[in-house]
Amino acid sequence: MKQEFTSFDNNQRLIIIFAGWGMSADPFRHLRVEDCDIMTVWDYTTVDFDPSPLAGYEDIYIFAWSFGVFMARLVIRQHGIKPTLNIAVNGSLHPIDDQKGIPEVIFQGTLDKLDRRNLEKFYRRMCDSRETYESFMNNMPQRDIESLRDELISIRDLYRSSDSATDQSTWDRVIIAENDRIFPPDNLLREWKDNNRTRTIVSGHMPDWQVVIEQEIIDKRLVGEKFGKSASRYDDNAPVQRDIARHLHDMWMAHTTEEPSSILEIGYGTGFLTTLYATIWPLAKLSLWDLAPQPVEGVPASTTITAGDGEVLITNVAADTFDVIASASCVQWFQSLPKFLYHAARAVKPGGLIVLSSFGPGNIAEVSEVTHFPLRYYSTDELRAMTPDGCDVIALEESETVLDFPSPRHVMSHLRNTGVNALRHAAMTAADFCRRYPVTSTGAPLTYRPIYIIIKKRINE
Repeated sequence: MKQEFTSFDNNQRLIIIFAGWGMSADPFRHLRVEDCDIMTVWDYTTVDFDPSPLAGYEDIYIFAWSFGVFMARLVIRQHGIKPTLNIAVNGSLHPIDDQKGIPEVIFQGTLDKLDRRNLEKFYRRMCDSRETYESFMNNMPQRDIESLRDELISIRDLYRSSDSATDQSTWDRVIIAENDRIFPPDNLLREWKDNNRTRTIVSGHMPDWQVVIEQEIIDKRLVGEKFGKSASRYDDNAPVQRDIARHLHDMWMAHTTEEPSSILEIGYGTGFLTTLYATIWPLAKLSLWDLAPQPVEGVPASTTITAGDGEVLITNVAADTFDVIASASCVQWFQSLPKFLYHAARAVKPGGLIVLSSFGPGNIAEVSEVTHFPLRYYSTDELRAMTPDGCDVIALEESETVLDFPSPRHVMSHLRNTGVNALRHAAMTAADFCRRYPVTSTGAPLTYRPIYIIIKKRINE
């Protein structure tokens, strides 16, 4: 197994691309992601991954592609790597399988007939357009046929000797290309049918890596910029978010027995939740964080407002600092919710509460279906499973609200005015969006599926 930094600038975040069979670092050297170093891993003739270069990174994002999905699983388990994000792209945990991977007869045929001419055919099938193929060939791997044959044999033997049980819970999201001619898309859909965050993209086996990475890793600066621009229109265009804040507040009050002295709210927006609890507890010391801080009326003069990324700021909070950490309609923008919950549990006092609302599978499904944007939503069972050690879930609810708009253009306006469209690479025009968007007899629907969870930190015995 070979590893190479294809982009390095001493950043605190690292992207690791586990490439497919027959690759090298060359097809990935052009990739650049702001604030991230990039390492490419390839050649699976052996499984001798060196984890030492990973030390010191605050976040590790794994993008495992093709046979690299299976190999990444082996490496993660062997070295106990805990990525912030773990994403499978056009690959399977059963890489050689008639139902869930590449059919065995095709795999064996590739191995038996491997030569330069058939390798070129493989590369052509891997790419779904002339432009993609030409770009790949201009940066093609320089590998000899014998090394490629040895790699295929190694992957086959490793798979046959591995345990058949495959835990999919470690995979945050899955991407399947509609035009994949290497891994049959139907097989991949069977493989990942239980993953709530599986999405399809219009691509061949070789995706546009710059687009894939930038879609999957949230650009927090873009989120803040979009919300900042929509803040003046937000209150008049976010009835669902207002109702969510009100319901979360009611749940919070129902599970509170004494007045908190310190409250941290992350992603307070324009203050839907803030104004509710600030009125009831005027003596509480409030700390408000947001990527794009806005003024909030009715909060105590002692309130501290901080501009910044809650996922980063929470890691620097001392243990047992706040009575309550709250957030409404924000944490779905986080790169790693489990990691945030770990730090939130550390920062809240014993007996204190973590009060959150997010969104569940199927949220704004109409938009995701049209745009193929990443799905970032966890189910109630998944959220419960994320509960940090020393904490208990004391309340967990979910609901559904469907808004009907006069037309898809009104949906677009709603998304723009609430900052929900803060994702990169919307690969379609407004006209295409409107043409593809589902319309019923009552209008253009948009489904919200909020989830509410209250976690209590146990009192030390």
